[in-house]
Amino acid sequence: MLNGVFYFLMFYFFTLALKGNLAVVYTINSFSLLVPIILSIFIYKEHFDMKKGIAIALTILSLFFFR
Repeated sequence: MLNGVFYFLMFYFFTLALKGNLAVVYTINSFSLLVPIILSIFIYKEHFDMKKGIAIALTILSLFFFR
């Protein structure tokens, strides 16, 4: 039930954000991959490998292309 509420809120706020600048919405949505990677490194003490580094670097690089 709680998961359904979170899904509805995520969908609702995402559709509200689509009324604005689409580049900003896409940039915020692209960070959804970055959050679990960083949290797994800090909270679960997982190793930081090349694949995670490339994902973080590409996400940061995408910010420069949207400017």
